[in-house]
Amino acid sequence: MFYPLFLTPFFKECVWGGDNLRQKLNKDYSGSKIGESFEVSCHKDFLCKIKNGIFKDIYLKTLVDIYPVEILGKNINSDFFPLIIKFLDASSRLSVQVHPNDFYAMKKSYSLGKNELWYVVYANENSKIVLGLKDNVTKADIKNSIEKNNIESLLNIENISVGDAIFIPSGTVHALLEDTIVLEVQQSSDITYRLYDWDRNENGKRRELHIDDALNVIDISSRGKIIRSSEYIDEDFYNLLDIKDFTVDYLKIKNSLISSPDLRSFHIYTCVDGNGRIIYKNQSQSISRGNSILIPASLGEYEIRGNLEVIKIYVK
Repeated sequence: MFYPLFLTPFFKECVWGGDNLRQKLNKDYSGSKIGESFEVSCHKDFLCKIKNGIFKDIYLKTLVDIYPVEILGKNINSDFFPLIIKFLDASSRLSVQVHPNDFYAMKKSYSLGKNELWYVVYANENSKIVLGLKDNVTKADIKNSIEKNNIESLLNIENISVGDAIFIPSGTVHALLEDTIVLEVQQSSDITYRLYDWDRNENGKRRELHIDDALNVIDISSRGKIIRSSEYIDEDFYNLLDIKDFTVDYLKIKNSLISSPDLRSFHIYTCVDGNGRIIYKNQSQSISRGNSILIPASLGEYEIRGNLEVIKIYVK
């Protein structure tokens, strides 16, 4: 009964968004300044519908509610989908922000916290991110810099390139800067505490900042981790991240990959380059750059054929 699920993305307009998801990844949407394309999500504010097979037009969350083990797998210690997979189009820079850990988020908002990983899909030669703070910065320094409107002097800036992967643990100050598209793998949470928004206006007003909460959750020593594409560009397989919340692998499929979830965990593949087909139970579906596909934990053996690069996401 179960089969690989393609989902209709949920598109969100953002003050920093643009039209690069259409131009670079062939996304189809109405509206302007699209900043986020939720590829796989059961979050109540960003629900994705299934767009293929017998479950077409059903929300993924509905299917998970009815068949939690069959979709999620035995490794998932909950009956809700624990992750969000999305693309971000930073046509202009995102706010300087931080996310809480599970404990703080649950206590404050009855939500998961947010660990996340960015995989750089598009960048130019000048693309950069904010990742952590400079050496010896204290929380008092941060508070004073906000009051004086000079927090930029405290931020650690890193250059990024296509294929780089950036792990951003909860508590890490960060910002995606302009002219960049990333694939984001994150816990299913929408809690962001803004520290600074570059003095920008939205609809004639400054966006809300969340200074007290941000200072409560900041890990001033964290600069996350960057896995440079040069470390694995010649590899067919590379583990980008392995934490309790999710595992992320890079795979270069040259002809064929055979795998099976074995009821342990769903598999998600996002194609970041090339194209191919996923074959299962004498059926097949095409997959190409910008597509994501969810393999239910109960599917059994499947094969991906073609020449493509994919990001694989699952829970151990």
